Amino acid sequence: MPQSSTSVLLRSLAHAGYLELNDEDRTFLPTPRVALLGAWLDGGPIRDGRLIGSLELLSQEVDTGIFVATRIGLFSQYIYVLPARAALRFHIPIGSRRLLVNSATGFALLAKAPNSEIAALVRRTNAEIPDVTIDPAHTLQQVEEVRRSGYAFSRGYVTRGAGAIAMPLPEGIDRSGRALVVSVAGMLDDFEEREAELVEALRRAVERLRLRI
Repeated sequence: MPQSSTSVLLRSLAHAGYLELNDEDRTFLPTPRVALLGAWLDGGPIRDGRLIGSLELLSQEVDTGIFVATRIGLFSQYIYVLPARAALRFHIPIGSRRLLVNSATGFALLAKAPNSEIAALVRRTNAEIPDVTIDPAHTLQQVEEVRRSGYAFSRGYVTRGAGAIAMPLPEGIDRSGRALVVSVAGMLDDFEEREAELVEALRRAVERLRLRI
C-alpha cells in the first residue's frame, strides 16, 4: 500500500478510537475498543448462555468434541468449540474451516439450499480451491441424507480415521438470521458403533434449544 494511503487509514482509525498513537516512536497500538467491533453480531444464544448451557449438558452425555458452525463463503467455519473431556481427542480450534460441499457441518448447513445452488458451490469449490475435486453427485447425496434423516455423518471425509455427526440448529436461534449447526467429532470406529446414541443426544440438545427460543 502507498505510504500516504496507509497514513490516512491509520489516522482515521486513531480518530475513531480504535488505535492509539505513540508520539515518541510514531507507532500505533490497538485500543480496547477493537474488542467491541464484533459485539453486535453476538447478541444471540452464545452470548446469553442458552447455547453454551445446552452444549455443556450434551458434552456430559456424549464425551466428545462439540462444535457450532456457520456458513462463510465456500466454507463451514467453527464459531464455538467445546473440547472433548477424553484423553484421546482431536484438537480443532475456533475459526477452523471445512469445505461446505465435503463435510458433515457443510452438508447440514446446505440442507435447505436448492440443488442448483449446491451444484454451483461444488463447481466453484473445484475451480477455486487448489488440489480439490469434489463429485457433485456425492455432495447432493449427502445433503439429501440430511433432509431425510435430519443429520449428516462424515466418515473420514476431512481427517482419515475421524468421524463427525452434524445437525441443524433451530431457525431463529441467531439474531442475525444465520444458519447454525451443531456437530460432534471423534474417532470414526467409535462413532460408527455409537451412531444411534450420538444422534439421539444431538436431537435432545436441539430440542432443548427449540423450547427456549
